Amino acid sequence: MSSNKLFFPNLNGLRFVAALLVIISHFYDSRIKFNLSHVDNDSIFYGLGELGVTIFFVLSGFLITTLLLHEKKQNGDISLKNFYARRIFRIWPLYFLIVILCFFVIPHISILKIPGVDMIQNHFGQSFFFFCLILPAFAMHAFGNIPFATITWSIGVEEIFYLISPLFIKYSKHLLTTFILFAIAFIFLGNNFVTNPNNNKYIGVLILFLVDLRLTTLAIGAIGAILYFRYPEKITRLILNKPLQILSFGVVILIFLRIIESPYFNNEIFALFMCLAILNLALNKESLLRLSHPILEYLGKISYGIYMYHLLPIFFFTRLFPMANLYLLFSLCLLTTIAIASLSYHTLEKYFLRLKSRF
Repeated sequence: MSSNKLFFPNLNGLRFVAALLVIISHFYDSRIKFNLSHVDNDSIFYGLGELGVTIFFVLSGFLITTLLLHEKKQNGDISLKNFYARRIFRIWPLYFLIVILCFFVIPHISILKIPGVDMIQNHFGQSFFFFCLILPAFAMHAFGNIPFATITWSIGVEEIFYLISPLFIKYSKHLLTTFILFAIAFIFLGNNFVTNPNNNKYIGVLILFLVDLRLTTLAIGAIGAILYFRYPEKITRLILNKPLQILSFGVVILIFLRIIESPYFNNEIFALFMCLAILNLALNKESLLRLSHPILEYLGKISYGIYMYHLLPIFFFTRLFPMANLYLLFSLCLLTTIAIASLSYHTLEKYFLRLKSRF
């Protein structure tokens, strides 16, 4: 039985906010794919999905590390078997359902066909193999995208972090240094290698895959958790205060609006200030932002399904009602996604969550 019973206010609500940003971005993208809107790189919608995923990553790094540190403090060690079992029961059922639908069902549904996209690509077997290894980002770089399965790339990233981070926490004697070096390594990986013309095709695919992992953003969340766990009084004094809240929330909003935008390390800069915001949301009783309303709590609880299913309603309704009022169409897509995610949570995910609670 897991001893990890920690609960942080506002973070479920933040999960839903992150999912909503991804939905808005993909809704905008669907208008482009169906030639219903022009491409405007200056639009604030253009990068919302990427920032939403970064919020997920920082949040995951913070939560998983906090839970593991709490377990180690309580029990003197962490159980790798129990940790991996909990992650499997939470992540795999919905992940593999989406993969099966995208490979074997959706390609045969004509209304979900994306203009100009081959729904069943040439490297079907190889791609499916790597998706089954939960390496969807590698499969996409090596063999091309599978429509509607592209959303799973971030799940593969998180699974890699879940594989590595408990090993660091269990065995590293210099945990903070380990995560800092880990973050720095992935910051400079892409900048030094991804544009190197000397890379051959296969090395290029591997480098693109490693860069796409964006593990630095997860590591930043983990570093925030380690700092608070090790130095709670100093972090409370230095970070959990009104000026730092205003600074962190302010920079996050300015990056959302693309008023602040860096050509280099934009995700990492955003992740750093998002980590400060998460620390205040989770630990500061006087947080300026409240995301703990019961509706937001519930939507955050089903946010995994919201994230995984949302592409299907977006493309279905955009194709069915291409000239509908934009706001009504978005509302229809969002409400349908929430309904599907809620059904999935109560009929599929809850069963495995009960199994998860045994570890």
